[in-house]
Amino acid sequence: MTAVDVHTKSILSAFIGDAQTADSILFDPFFEELKDKKINKFYGDGSFDSFKVYRKCIKQRINPVIKPDKNAVVYYNKYGLPRDLRSCYVSFIKINGYKEWSKKFGYGKRWHNEIIFSKFKRLFGDVIRSHKEENIRQEFTIKIRIYNALTALQCGYNIFLFILVRISGQRSIIHNYDRYL
Repeated sequence: MTAVDVHTKSILSAFIGDAQTADSILFDPFFEELKDKKINKFYGDGSFDSFKVYRKCIKQRINPVIKPDKNAVVYYNKYGLPRDLRSCYVSFIKINGYKEWSKKFGYGKRWHNEIIFSKFKRLFGDVIRSHKEENIRQEFTIKIRIYNALTALQCGYNIFLFILVRISGQRSIIHNYDRYL
């Protein structure tokens, strides 16, 4: 699971889970890590389609753009109107179709996340070489920082990056990293 900045194309945060762990379960620690960042919209696929995720986003003043399940039900309030944002989305899709919903609410921007992470995997591969959980986290963090530095250079940002490579063991440590100087 990754969070990306669609403007700078940098990775803000990433969590590694196993195939059995649902994205909606990892959402709480993931969201907690991003609470200090200014986020306007959260684009998520159907695995994030839960009232818990919607409520958490809305509480933080983040507009969730999450694809509802195709069997989703519209819940109405006592006035006969959809009672929440998710129900509004479901109602809109039932009336206008998925393609219109996607255009109107910008769901296509979710693909920025997929494209950026695909680029990350092409650069580093989709294998983590470390075995201990602490080392896995460190390896993944270093790869993200290097990816962000390369992306910033590609986008024309000035960047200062100092990498110290320790010869003993194949570990790279990033000592100082500033994307925007």
